[in-house]
Amino acid sequence: GRALALATNGFVIVVGFDTNDFTVVKLAAEEGTNIWLRPYDYVAKQDISRAVTVGLAGEVYVGGIFTYFCETSWRLR
Repeated sequence: GRALALATNGFVIVVGFDTNDFTVVKLAAEEGTNIWLRPYDYVAKQDISRAVTVGLAGEVYVGGIFTYFCETSWRLR
């Protein structure tokens, strides 16, 4: 993984990435059992996870580089 965080309830959150997307995984600390896995990929654009933290209520925050492309055509008259 690229980064990890320990939740107050003993779970471990791990983030990692490949060429165009990243994944967040929640693991049971003692057994290492996969609790859930969440991939993120925005239409083959480069998305890189660099950091992760867990809030007091268990919410997961991922920081990194997220590429978003917006094409707008304007017609000037």
